[in-house]
Amino acid sequence: MTNKDTVLAVLTQAMQIERDGMAFYGQAAVKSDHPRVREVFQSLVSDETGHLRILQAEYAAVQGYGRWLPAESSLPTLARELTLFPKGPGAVEQAAASAGDLEALKLAMDIEQKGYDLYVQAAQETADPDGQALYRRLAKAESHHYRALQDAYGYLTHPEHWFDDEEKPMFEG
Repeated sequence: MTNKDTVLAVLTQAMQIERDGMAFYGQAAVKSDHPRVREVFQSLVSDETGHLRILQAEYAAVQGYGRWLPAESSLPTLARELTLFPKGPGAVEQAAASAGDLEALKLAMDIEQKGYDLYVQAAQETADPDGQALYRRLAKAESHHYRALQDAYGYLTHPEHWFDDEEKPMFEG
């Protein structure tokens, strides 16, 4: 297998992970009982759609021209913070979640971990600086997604602790 074939194989695998994530997150959003969880999954569908478009463009460039697109041509904001859970008075009361939502969040964290692992490994194995930059940026985005999902899970399972952890209150003694 040539280097070009290897790059195309990794990009194909990455595109499939993004497609799988989009499908799962779309279904999870529809099935979710909790409006905030639904928002997280809808946001992830949007993000993964953007990742897929970037990967498709890279695939076309490598296949057609034998080289990566310049790193600066990718979207500059691949990784953004997802902060959808309420803070302040009433936040704890809004945290009721179904077992289905919690299971979906755990599965979603697994999906994001797999994507992250793939992108980190691909960045290490890719000699091209533009390819390395793309994979690192995608890994960073997957890491942000993982943290958002972990945050959602924590909010739903232990809202009283989540609020304390997020707000970092100072206690007088």
